Amino acid sequence: MPAMFPNLLVNGSTGISAGYATEIPPHQLGEVIDAAIMRIDKPEATVADLMTVIKGPDFPTGGIIQGIEGIRKAYETGKGKIIIRGLAEVETIRGGKQQIVITEIPYEVNKANLVKKMDEFRLDRKVEGIAEVRDETDRTGLRIVIELKKKQMQMESCIIYTKIPISRLHTISIWLRFIKNGQH
Repeated sequence: MPAMFPNLLVNGSTGISAGYATEIPPHQLGEVIDAAIMRIDKPEATVADLMTVIKGPDFPTGGIIQGIEGIRKAYETGKGKIIIRGLAEVETIRGGKQQIVITEIPYEVNKANLVKKMDEFRLDRKVEGIAEVRDETDRTGLRIVIELKKKQMQMESCIIYTKIPISRLHTISIWLRFIKNGQH
C-alpha cells in the first residue's frame, strides 16, 4: 500500500515472498523522513550522504550496534550483518557487593528466556559467583540484575559477560519489488 512516508524502513519488516526473504530492521522516524527529504532535494545523494542522516537501525529494545561496516554494506548491497550488544554496567551495592545491571538487550532476544538462562547458570553452578538473578523491569524501563557473591567479583563479572546471551548477530536483507504502471 502506498504511504506518505517510508513505512517499511520505520517499522521494519520480515517475510518471505516468491522465494525471496527480507529482514528490514526498524529505523527512527525523524531520520527516515530527513533522508527522504534529502533524496527528494538531491536525487544523486549517495549511501554515504544518506548515512549522515540515518545513523542505522533503531531497535525498540535498545542495544549497541558494533561498528558501521555491516550497516553500510546492507544499505549499499541490500545484505549485511551487524552485531548488537546489550548495555550493562557494574554497580556497587550494600556491603561492598557488586551487581551487573542490564538495561538494554539485543533486538529479538526474549527477556524472560534470558533471565531464565542466567538463573539456570546460577542453579547449575555453570558460573560460580552469582548470588541472585532478578528481573526488576517496570514501566520506567528494562532492568535485569545479576547480583554477585562477594568473592572474586571482578573475575566473575568478566566470565558472566561471556556466558550470557547479551550479544546477537542480526542479518539485514533488504529485498523489495517495486511495481510501477503494472511493471515490476
